[in-house]
Amino acid sequence: MTRVHLPRLLLIAAPLILLTAGVRTSASTQPTSTTPALSYGNFLPNCYKVNPTAIGYSASNKSIDPLYFLVDWNEVASTQTTYFNQGYVLLGHCDFGDGGIPLREDAIEYGKQLGADLIIYAAQTNSDGRADHYVAFLAKGK
Repeated sequence: MTRVHLPRLLLIAAPLILLTAGVRTSASTQPTSTTPALSYGNFLPNCYKVNPTAIGYSASNKSIDPLYFLVDWNEVASTQTTYFNQGYVLLGHCDFGDGGIPLREDAIEYGKQLGADLIIYAAQTNSDGRADHYVAFLAKGK
C-alpha cells in the first residue's frame, strides 16, 4: 500500500466531505458509547464514560430530576463513597476542562436521560484560569 502524505487540514476535512456527500468511509461513524444523545447541544454525552459494570441499573429517561450536589473538588471521593455505601452505583462520569462555571442544567438534563438518581458535580480552577469539571452520575442499586 502506498502512503500519500496530505496536508493536515485535508485529512480532517475529507472525511466530513465524504460523509455529507453520503459516501461510506472505512471509519466507523457510530458513537463508542450507548449513551443517549440530547437534541439541544449539551456536550456532556460527548465526554461521558460509561461504567460497564453498572449497565442495567438505571431507568433511562426518568421524568423526575436527579438530586444534584455541587461539592468541593477534594470531597468528590468521600462523597461518592458515602453514596456507594448506601447502595448507589456509578453509571458513569464526565471529566472535561473549560473556562466556565458548572453546567448544572446540562448535568441534570443528561442525568435524567441516563436514569441517574444522583449527580455529584465538582469544578476547580487551574493556575491558567481554566476550570476542570468532574460529573458523576449515580443510580440506586437493585
